[in-house]
Amino acid sequence: MEKKQNILFIVMDALRAKNLGCYGYKRNTSPNIDALAKEGVLFKNAYSSNNATEKSFLSILSSRHILLENQKNLFLTKKEIKNFFDSGGLFLQEILKRQGYKTYCLKELYSWQKRGFDFFYDMVSPLLKEKKFFVKLQNKEIFRNFFRRVVHYFPKNIADKIKANYGRTNGLRTTKDAIRIIKESKEKKEPFFLWVDYNDTHIPYNPKEFTGRFIADKDEKKANFFKIISKGEYNPEMIDFWMGAFSKSATVGNIIARYDDAKLLKL
Repeated sequence: MEKKQNILFIVMDALRAKNLGCYGYKRNTSPNIDALAKEGVLFKNAYSSNNATEKSFLSILSSRHILLENQKNLFLTKKEIKNFFDSGGLFLQEILKRQGYKTYCLKELYSWQKRGFDFFYDMVSPLLKEKKFFVKLQNKEIFRNFFRRVVHYFPKNIADKIKANYGRTNGLRTTKDAIRIIKESKEKKEPFFLWVDYNDTHIPYNPKEFTGRFIADKDEKKANFFKIISKGEYNPEMIDFWMGAFSKSATVGNIIARYDDAKLLKL
């Protein structure tokens, strides 16, 4: 019988091709992925089915593009999900599981997203197991939103230090778990489908290890981000989200530099 090939699928949330060295970017943000691009296949024309994570998640795993009720919504509605499954929607991990694969997703999942995965991250932070009052408070959405909005009005250097101190560490956990799963699968001789998901390149761009590695160019330091977006027609939900991520005095250049910092963590 032919041996089943293991499948390792790596996703980097909100990663832009234009900010990678292999696509000609000016900063050395992605030495590892640049090396991989030289040895493998580099696609120069690729398109996303949607700009929102959850909607793209469904399309990637099902190879389908569903009709949406409202393109501006960040999440799929119950009706959209129901229409997908009622029309025979099936996920890649479900198909592979039927073929004898162990299926893993190193990403926080809930509801319909869990279908077909043997292992995934829970939405509840593992820090809650410490049962410390302040840690529990940090995981309350109301507290987090209030704290982010307060920090938004701090001077930029103070706000950035606070955000870096509470920066993302998901990438380190994800990498360790991926290595463990690969080793265990090899010992057990079990074929696997492993979805490795990194979200360090997602707002607010503050991985602990690399924040501050790049600085804004001189010509990019003057354009205040929030003054620019105040002149456009942006979704109020997105503006509120940006306020929770960036200082009031942040410039476009500051934000681009932080984004480039985030890519260094694993690229």
